[in-house]
Amino acid sequence: MPPESAQIVPTDLAPVIGPQFLGALFNAILFGILSSQVYTYYMAFPEDGIRLKALVYGLYVLETAQTALIMQTAFRMYVTSFGNFHSLDLVDTTWLSVPIMTTVGTFFAQLFYAHRLYTLSKSKAVPALVVLLACTQIAAGIVTGVLVKQSPYLSPVNFRSSVHIALGVWHSGSALCDVIIAASMAYYLSGFHTTVTRTRRLVQKIIRLTIETGSLTAMLAIAALVLSLLPDNAANYYAVILVFGKIYANSMMVLINRRAQWNSEDSKKWISSASLLGTDHTRTAPTELATAMA
Repeated sequence: MPPESAQIVPTDLAPVIGPQFLGALFNAILFGILSSQVYTYYMAFPEDGIRLKALVYGLYVLETAQTALIMQTAFRMYVTSFGNFHSLDLVDTTWLSVPIMTTVGTFFAQLFYAHRLYTLSKSKAVPALVVLLACTQIAAGIVTGVLVKQSPYLSPVNFRSSVHIALGVWHSGSALCDVIIAASMAYYLSGFHTTVTRTRRLVQKIIRLTIETGSLTAMLAIAALVLSLLPDNAANYYAVILVFGKIYANSMMVLINRRAQWNSEDSKKWISSASLLGTDHTRTAPTELATAMA
């Protein structure tokens, strides 16, 4: 372990501690939103297949564990070791909770999108590219976590150049994957033609929601990439990356739960939007769209 003199202790700790505190805070807030999303899914879609349920609940368990680790680190930083800068800068479990857990959750969410793309397009080219980029970002994220664990402090002065390379591959791969997912989903859904007004409106809503969520995660990945490369921006980078996994999980759950709508005229029951794709409640949606939304 290098001596503590290897660290640069800033005279003003607010720019260092503040962003990390906000990152942990927003991580907890987004976890609460995710919990609500998962509960909505549990109530609305009890008949979903085992694979989708495993994805939703497995991702929720992962995000729960990540938030627990981040809160444990925050408690150490701001309570038990308050005022000790060297303790604030310790890697601790950050190598696991941030790069590794974030990339694992993102990986499975991207596989979900790849499956949706295959269902919509019946082509293997674009889904295969998404899977390739997903594998690239998870590999780079795991490598980042392993390399960070080898450094006792989070300060970039103690990071080797290999860490920055891994960070660049991780975030650039994730951003490119998100852009491809959003663009491809919009393209394939726009080719879904129907004369039913309700169906057409639903498709337009799905396209808009897909572009919005895909753009959000892509912009966040780009922001993380830029901040990781800029000097003296480590604290701001941590603030962004602490919420990255939760943003991705919530974006995926929004798309999954969008199938459900509150029907106040039907005894206030949750219904699948797939049942609203016909001209009346007795007709079912086209198989392609209904399956793609599941």
